[in-house]
Order: sequence, then structure tokens, then C-alpha cells
Amino acid sequence: MFPPPSPPPPKHTDTGGKIEFDKILKERNVIAKLNALDRMLTEAEQRQRSARPGEMPVAPSTLPPTAVVTAHLTPLLRAAQERMLGMLQETRDANDKCVEEITRQREEMRELVKRLEEPRVAFEGAVEEVQTAVQAEGMELDL
Repeated sequence: MFPPPSPPPPKHTDTGGKIEFDKILKERNVIAKLNALDRMLTEAEQRQRSARPGEMPVAPSTLPPTAVVTAHLTPLLRAAQERMLGMLQETRDANDKCVEEITRQREEMRELVKRLEEPRVAFEGAVEEVQTAVQAEGMELDL
């Protein structure tokens, strides 16, 4: 089973060693590096668990360069593609609003032209009547 517990280490009054140890920990950023190592180990364990039974994991150093580059770039390219698709959708939405505005303005112009057409026809009729009257009187009309 388990061995009997060992006696506690003797207490030292020398705090210089502890201070020196803490200084080294801080200078070499040991805690952050240990945390990064722990994360890498956890990720490796997850990859091993997710591998198919009987499948041997492939070491990245044995892969061809294109596979390694593709593996590194794929997440970045996917994120860029998502951003671009979002921007494309925003542009399409803006274009749809512009098309609606232009359609509305064209309809408004058609209505204005339609409203001006009747007075124009009436004005042309009046001009013709004046010309006919002037010609009947034998006068000349300079237009």
C-alpha cells in the first residue's frame, strides 16, 4: 500500500533562499510557462481521446510543409472569410435600401411628369389657338 508519511521537513529560518527562488520564478516567468505547458498537455490529451480507435496520432514534424501551413492558416482564413461574408451581407443590405430608394424616387418622378403632362398639353392647345387666331387676322407672330 502506501508508505508511512515522512516527517515534516525541518523549519529553516533562512529566508534568503526563498527570496532567491521567488526572484528566479518571476524573472523566468515560470508560472506562465507551466500554465502554457499544462494547456498543451490538456489539448494533447483531448486530441488523443478524439482520435479513432487504433489510429496512431501523426507528429506534426512528419507532415509535409503544405499540410502544416494549411493547418495553421485554416482557422485564420475561416475567420477572415466570416468577416468578409458579414461585410458582403452589410453591403447587400445597403444596396437593397438604395434600390428601394431609387425605385421610390423614380415612381415619384413618373407622378410629377404625369402631373405636368396635362398642363403642357393644354398650353400647347392654347398656343395653337392663338396661332390660328393670329393667322386668321393676317398678322405675323414671332415665336
